[in-house]
Amino acid sequence: MLSTETFLVENIKCDGCIVTITNSLMHLREVQSVNVYKDQQKVCVTGIAMDRDIIKSRLALLGYPEKASNNLLKKAKSLLHCVIS
Repeated sequence: MLSTETFLVENIKCDGCIVTITNSLMHLREVQSVNVYKDQQKVCVTGIAMDRDIIKSRLALLGYPEKASNNLLKKAKSLLHCVIS
């Protein structure tokens, strides 16, 4: 069954961040679409039989942790995506 999960994250600063998040999550086979909202610091993921913890972990690994779980290393990772793009 198709469902949508919403993640309130930190560190989305630019279009490079949006591209990084979208491309990474679209590689998960159960994910069908990803919408990233920079101003709201929100990521909406739609797919079938998605594992919320896997998506949450992937976002944190990229430097976009859920709100209130940010640290200096995660901030630095996300800024790297801004510099690269």
